[in-house]
Amino acid sequence: MGFPDNARSGPYILQQINRSIQAINNADLGYMINDEFSMENSITHDPVGRRVVGRNIRHEKFNQLHRYFEDLQGTSGNISKYYHRADASTRWHIRQLNLLCHEFECWALSWRKQLEAPDWMRPSTLMCWLKAPRFILDEEDYQLFGVETLNRPLGGVFVGVNVGVSVGVCDGVSVGVSVTAGVCVGVIPGVGELEGVIVCVGVGV
Repeated sequence: MGFPDNARSGPYILQQINRSIQAINNADLGYMINDEFSMENSITHDPVGRRVVGRNIRHEKFNQLHRYFEDLQGTSGNISKYYHRADASTRWHIRQLNLLCHEFECWALSWRKQLEAPDWMRPSTLMCWLKAPRFILDEEDYQLFGVETLNRPLGGVFVGVNVGVSVGVCDGVSVGVSVTAGVCVGVIPGVGELEGVIVCVGVGV
């Protein structure tokens, strides 16, 4: 994931998002998503802050996509009524809204880096565990995160727990997100035993 030139391109990912939206709308859950995703409404070529080369993701569009997922699945200990009504296939499509949201964000970042900083394109892996156990991090656990921990040898594998968004987009685009010592800690609801946590695994460069 995060390779700008591969079969799972931006347009392909958006096509899959629309496919899952249609499946959810057809499932008669009592929840309708009146939205559609295209390259034209998902990417802007206008400058955004210091990003002047274009190919910038429209964060508000994907914050809304993530909201659909949150509404439909709910949170740990408070699973949505829509998720309870859904069959296995529809539940898969609900989870896809979350996974495809983050996949497109990762692809879009690499697509932009392809123009402005090719050496910094960042492939990664996005995983989702069902019925994963939950635990609370102790204060000292946060010392294992942070910008200084990203200095890894070539070929080294590191794991970062990512709640909703990556550190790179924790710049005020998501509600309830704060950054401390390079750690992105968001209050975007987790879903515990149903979805588990999103873990991004990368290779040190």
